[in-house]
This record gives sequence, C-alpha cells and structure tokens, in this order.
Amino acid sequence: MELFTKLGINGALLISQIVNFTLLIILLKKYAYSPVLKVLSDRSDKIEKSLEQAKKIEEELRNTEETKVTEIKKAKEEAAEIVKKSYDVAQANSEKAIDETRKKTQEIVAKAKEEIQDEKVRSVKEAEKEIADLAISIAEKIIHKNLDSAVEKKLAEETLSKIK
Repeated sequence: MELFTKLGINGALLISQIVNFTLLIILLKKYAYSPVLKVLSDRSDKIEKSLEQAKKIEEELRNTEETKVTEIKKAKEEAAEIVKKSYDVAQANSEKAIDETRKKTQEIVAKAKEEIQDEKVRSVKEAEKEIADLAISIAEKIIHKNLDSAVEKKLAEETLSKIK
C-alpha cells in the first residue's frame, strides 16, 4: 500500500473503482451485450434463411425455365404436326378434286363421242334413205313404168348395196 500512496493511488478508491467497473461489465453484458448478440444471431439466421429461400427460388426459376422451354418445344412440334396434317389433307383433297374433274371430263368426252356416233349413224341412215328415195325416183324416171312397192324396195336395197 505504501507503494500505492507513493504513486498517488488511493487503495480504497481503487478497489471501489474495480468493483464499480466489474459491476458495469456485468450489467453491460447482461443488458447490452447479450441483446446485441441475440439481435446479431437473429439477423444471421434471417440472412441464412433468406439465402436458402433465394436458392430455392433460383432452383424453381431454373425448373420453370426448363419447363417453359420444354413446353415451347412441345407446342412447336404439335404445331408442325398440325401443319403437316393440314397439308396432307389439302393435298388429298386437291388430288381428289383433280380425279373427280378428270372423271367428269372423261364422262363428258365419252358422252360426246357417243352422241357424235349416234348422230353419224342417224345421218348415214337419213342419207341412205334419201339416196334410196332418189334412186327410186331416178329408176322410175328411167324405166317410165310403174313398179309395185316390193320391187321398188328390192331395187332400192340393191342400189344401196352397190353405193356402199
């Protein structure tokens, strides 16, 4: 103590200051340091949870992006398939229409040929009849005699057969 007095330190005052300082540290630790540490710990936990949520959100975003790309690819494939089917149907309809037109044209041509053939036969028969009538009238004029109708027909047929 004598040393403390020579140095100008009061021993009782030093002890009371040590006790006061220790009390201050205990009070600060209990009422200030612990709550600050608790707030810092809570903040750290909150940050960790936020980081975990951010990772989950990032993972979900990546999965959503992959799903989106897959869905777009699938939609494009379906669209291409629909376009191909539509093209095939249009092509088939076009070919069907062409075939139907071709058949109708062939039917019209066949009918026209048949009508022409019928008209030709009718014309030939009319010409034969006219020639026969003409031949009969010429024969009557040349012979100047009256022939019976059976003989007339026979002469007409003979004349026609010679003309053919």
